[in-house]
Amino acid sequence: ITLLIAQVMDFILQRNITFKSNTSIWVAAFWYAAAYVVITFIAAAAQGFYKAPIYAFFMETLSWGATGSVVADVITMIINSAISFWVFYPIFKVIFRQVPVTVEIAEHDPDGAQR
Repeated sequence: ITLLIAQVMDFILQRNITFKSNTSIWVAAFWYAAAYVVITFIAAAAQGFYKAPIYAFFMETLSWGATGSVVADVITMIINSAISFWVFYPIFKVIFRQVPVTVEIAEHDPDGAQR
């Protein structure tokens, strides 16, 4: 439940404040949810490649034990954050695009009458 609430809040803030999107909220919500699910699975699978070597390096190679575990936790969180940013930001630029709004300007005659 808390993750769902966080994602709904993130969606609203990203759409309205960060990207100032004026496209369909329902289309954006669909693509946001699809991107979140796909990227979450890909990021979790990617952890299989870098998490174990990082923990092994700090806990065993450097013999830091519990301290190595904490350092490895911080490093893997930084890597996860970087991956999320590098992947989500360009996708959000597509999902939350801003469509130009055209404004018609009324023309006036020299005597002030509108044409």
